[in-house]
Formats: sequence, structure tokens, C-alpha cells
Amino acid sequence: MEVIDLSENNLTVTISDDFGTLTELSLLSLFSNQLSGEIPESISRLPSLAYVTLYSNNLSGTLPPDLGQYSILQGFEVDQNHFTGKLPEYLCANGGLIGIVAFDNNLSGELPNSLSNCSSLLIVRVNGNRLSGSISAGLWTSINLTLLMLSDNSFTGQLPRTLAPRLLPLEISNNKLSGEIPTGLSSSKNLTVFSASNNLFVGTILQELTTLSQLTTLLLDGNLFSGHLPSDIVSWKSLKTLNLS
Repeated sequence: MEVIDLSENNLTVTISDDFGTLTELSLLSLFSNQLSGEIPESISRLPSLAYVTLYSNNLSGTLPPDLGQYSILQGFEVDQNHFTGKLPEYLCANGGLIGIVAFDNNLSGELPNSLSNCSSLLIVRVNGNRLSGSISAGLWTSINLTLLMLSDNSFTGQLPRTLAPRLLPLEISNNKLSGEIPTGLSSSKNLTVFSASNNLFVGTILQELTTLSQLTTLLLDGNLFSGHLPSDIVSWKSLKTLNLS
């Protein structure tokens, strides 16, 4: 296995297409530089590539569409760049993807279908893009998922009846999600943050939410809720931040 780690320097070059000849490359770490240009498509054909960490650069263009199709991809971090277009469809094609971190880009389109049945996923951070479409039930309920950040996009649709049981923060603010908050949200017993501001949610604020004993932040402002507040809200000891404006 080969590792390339040139992170946290002041590199201002582009990513060379020659990296695509390193068939034993398992980790490509170039984060926190000043790299520009696109990611060479040849990198997506490296069979041993498991981790790609390119965040905090000036990279642009579209992401190679075959990323994950021919490799054993586990970690994919390209946040804080200027990427456009869609997320690669095959990111979890080989079933080993642990995390996708792509926030603060200009990505558009829908989330890849391969994420729907990606039970290995722990982290999904794609906030701060222009992504749209509905989110599959498979992602909402992924058994090992601990962090889901989808805020500041244009996602539509409704929340499923239940959510991933191991979720800690769930951040979906500033989208176009609608419908009611499901009672099944209370099945995510370890939930610490539920941020759903500025969507199109309706109905009442559920009594079941007050059973979330780890929840510290509840942001439901900018929606279309009606009815009464849960009677147990005044004795909700864990809650530190509440916004219903």
C-alpha cells in the first residue's frame, strides 16, 4: 500500500494526472493547501484507493463520476472547495464507505442512489450546496449513521416514520422539506441536535420529542407549525437551545 500525505502546506499546483499510475495508492491526503484545478479522472480507477482527503483548497470542476466504482473507497472529504455538478454515483458501490464530507461547495443534483443501501455509513455532511430532490428512506434510517447534515440545500419530500437509531446531530435546516415531524423521531434516543429551521413542516410539535433525554438543541423556527406546545417542555432538563419563532 502507498500513502501520499502532503497536507497542510502552501502547495499551489494542480493535482497531477500521474497519481493515476500509482496502482497501490491507498490514501491521497492533500487537504489545507491552495490547490486549484480539477481532480484527474485517472484517480477514480485506482483499485486500492480507500481515503481521499482534499478539503480546504481551491479545487473546482466536477468530481470524477467513477469515484468508488473501481476502488475500496472508505473516506471521501472534499469540503470547502468550489466543486460543481453531481456527487459521484458510485461512492458506496463497494459497500465500504464510512463517511462523505462535501459541505460548502456548489454541488447540485440529487444524492447518489448508492448511499441508499450503504449500511457502513457513519457520517454524511453535504450542507451548504445546491443539492435537491428527495432523500431516500434508506439514508434516513441507515443503521450505523451517527451524523447527518443536509442544511442549506433545496431538498424536498418528507421525513420517514423512523430515523437512524444512532443519530447524534440531525441538521436539515434551510431546505424545502414538508409534512409532519414523525413520532418515530423519538426512536433516535441519542439525538443531541435537531435543526429543522426554515422548511415547510406542518402539524403540532410532538410530545414525543420531550422523551429525547440527550437533546440539547431544538430549532424549528420558520415553519408552519400550529397547536399547543408539549406540556413537558418546561421540565425538559437536557434542552439548552429552543427556537420556535
